[in-house]
Amino acid sequence: MAKKILKLSKKKKKWYSIVAPKEFKFKEVGESLLSEPELLIGKPIVVNLSLLTGDYRNQNYRLKLMVENVLEGKGQTEIKEYYLSNTYHKKMVSSNKEKIFDSFVVETADDIKVKIKPIIIIRNKVTQSVLSSLRLETRKVLTGKIKKMKFEDLVRNVISLKLQKELKVDLKKIYPVQVIEFSKIIKLDKK
Repeated sequence: MAKKILKLSKKKKKWYSIVAPKEFKFKEVGESLLSEPELLIGKPIVVNLSLLTGDYRNQNYRLKLMVENVLEGKGQTEIKEYYLSNTYHKKMVSSNKEKIFDSFVVETADDIKVKIKPIIIIRNKVTQSVLSSLRLETRKVLTGKIKKMKFEDLVRNVISLKLQKELKVDLKKIYPVQVIEFSKIIKLDKK
C-alpha cells in the first residue's frame, strides 16, 4: 500500500514562470518548480523595484507580489505590498531630525482597503503642536487623494514619487518638510 502512494506523488515537475502585473509590462520576476501550474496560485514573491522599473534609484523599495491566476502556464501576479528596504528605513530614521510616523487605513475608489504608513522627516526641532498639525494634515490630504484613486494608480503615483511631491507642497503651508516616504502600503484582504 505504501509503494502505491509513493508512485502517485512522484509526478514530473516543470519550471513555471511568474510574471509581474501589467503596470510592469508582465516582466518575468521568478520561476517555481512544480508538478502543476495551478499550484502557483497564492504563492508570494518579493521583488526589488529597480528590477521592474530599470531605474537604480528604486533599489531601496520592494514589492510583494502574489500569484492570483495562471494563464498559458505563467503565474499572473498582483501587488499586495509596497515597502522600504530595512537598511534604507533604518538609515533614513537614524538621523537627529524630527520624525513623524503614522499608520491608518483608507479605502480606494475601487473599494480596496489599504493600510498606509507615511514617514515625514523635518530638518529642525519643532513644537509638538506643529508635529500634530502635520500628522493631521497628512491624514486629511492622503485620505482625500487616495479615495479618488484606484489601487493601481496609488502604487503608480507612489513609485513615481508624484504623491510624495504633492503632499510635500500641501504640508509646506504648515511647516517645510525635508522628506516624505511611505514605509509601507499594504493591500488588505477583504473579509
